[in-house]
Amino acid sequence: MAVALDSSDEVLYIFSHFNRTEMTLIELHKNLSTRIHRITTDEVLRIIRQPNLVNLFNLQPISNDLCLIQLSPKVNRNLYPMIFIISFI
Repeated sequence: MAVALDSSDEVLYIFSHFNRTEMTLIELHKNLSTRIHRITTDEVLRIIRQPNLVNLFNLQPISNDLCLIQLSPKVNRNLYPMIFIISFI
């Protein structure tokens, strides 16, 4: 039986699970790769730029190899549990 994973839900889960407001693309990729096998960093960026997530995250390039992904300041830490619950509804 195959299970389809919604990648945007997985990204929200990673931020909620680790209780983080920011992480590098490398960290996010590493955490997502444990849940979604064979995911590339390009796919992670595509997920972050999806229309349903574009307002939740800020992408800040630090260097050619490093990108910081920040949870939007509009999203309060108190909303983490709600994000987690909504992502599974």
